[in-house]
Order: sequence, then structure tokens, then C-alpha cells
Amino acid sequence: MQRAVRGNELSAAAVIAAGILGASLLAARAGDAAWALSAPVLLALSILLADMCSTRRAGAWQAPRPTAVVLGAIVVLVSLILSDPHAVASFMPILGAAGWVGLQRNDCSLRTARGSNADA
Repeated sequence: MQRAVRGNELSAAAVIAAGILGASLLAARAGDAAWALSAPVLLALSILLADMCSTRRAGAWQAPRPTAVVLGAIVVLVSLILSDPHAVASFMPILGAAGWVGLQRNDCSLRTARGSNADA
């Protein structure tokens, strides 16, 4: 049995997609400017916001989970390690997709835990 996808289930996906696109655009348009390294901060914030949207949908507390905080820190740390604006611009979609996959796995476990509590 399939159920229709509601708008609130797509909010976290829309946030992370907008974050990936915005961070990629910011990093690509900045060129060699020093502020090009602010794109990973935008991506990290979108990862945290998407996690807060998904935990709110699951009925949990609205703070970001430790997984999302670690993923956001990893995005910023990788960009600082690369420190080349062109390399950072090319890695933005990859880092965003990896962050989203990590959050989706954690979101599935959150829904499973919530479902088991409702059955008990």
C-alpha cells in the first residue's frame, strides 16, 4: 500500500537541496575570493536546519541531532583542509549529498523507534 507524500515530508529535502545549490553557487561565483570559503558554512547550516525539520516531523525535540552537528563540522573541516576555492566549489555537491544520505539513515531509525513506541 502506497501513501501520498505530504508537503511536510519534503521540507527537509527542500532545505538540503536549496543549501547544496546555494553553497555551490556561492563557491563557484566567488572565484578566488577569500569569502568563497563561507559556502561550506552555508551548507553546514542547511544540514542542521534539514535535520531539525526531519526531527520535528518525527515528533521529537527540535534540536539538531549529534549526527547532524558532526556532519556540519565535517563539511566545514574538509573545506578548511582543501582551502582552495575551486576545490571547495567542486566538492560542495558531494559533501551535501553525503550529509543528506547520513541524515536519511538516521531519520529512518528515528521513524522506526517512534513506530515501535506507538505499538507498545
